[in-house]
Amino acid sequence: MRKVAFLHVPKTAGTTLYKVIEANMGPIALYPPRSSPEVHARFGNDFADFLAKVDAANGPELDALLADFRAHPAVGGHISSAIFPYLDDAHFIFTSLREPGDRLVSWYFHYVHPDNPVTNYREFREQTKGMSFDDFVRFEPMLSENDNVMVRYFAKVRKTEPVQARHLEEAKQTLSSLDLILFQKAQTQGQHALREKLGWTVPDVAEKLKWSRNRRRLAPEFEYTRSIMDKYIRFDLDLVAFARELPQAIDGR
Repeated sequence: MRKVAFLHVPKTAGTTLYKVIEANMGPIALYPPRSSPEVHARFGNDFADFLAKVDAANGPELDALLADFRAHPAVGGHISSAIFPYLDDAHFIFTSLREPGDRLVSWYFHYVHPDNPVTNYREFREQTKGMSFDDFVRFEPMLSENDNVMVRYFAKVRKTEPVQARHLEEAKQTLSSLDLILFQKAQTQGQHALREKLGWTVPDVAEKLKWSRNRRRLAPEFEYTRSIMDKYIRFDLDLVAFARELPQAIDGR
């Protein structure tokens, strides 16, 4: 069975996809909720951990680590195109995208109004508690998590750098190179495509769109300034429009 790498952009309905991957491929490297202690020990909990292991190894130890990683059946997690040098031609690489405005709103509720603030760790939880959407999007310490996030995942953008037009073009090239592009609102069609291309077993209807309790509760009073949103997702809007037209895109429009 062909090895897979899933580039999981946050808040693009990746959780259900992980369940399908795990059911067909076993424990996933670099995504702790669907991994195992043994896989954690070999590669780390996330891509940063894996890179630290690569930096610390040398000679035969490094060769063995890289070979072991490339041989692992499934790689996932919130990883960017920086993972590509550690994969090989045998990997089937895919991702999931989402309408940029809805993704950003979902991220806001996930971060500022989590269903369980006690167990869901947030680095800037105290600074963002109760923050309005507009202020959250403009919150400087979270620039790399709010500003055109999908472009950031598929282009080389420094964490403190705003996304620019050249990054959009790089992200387009990256998406064009992927084997499959799914969309959050076409989960069932996307999973059927995975079954067809990889021979996987998937449920007949596996679509699961999650809405947090707080998003439902606060929706009637939720407001945002459209110009604020557009400023921070304009390149993502262009990227998603481009991706929908690619031949490997499974778009449920």
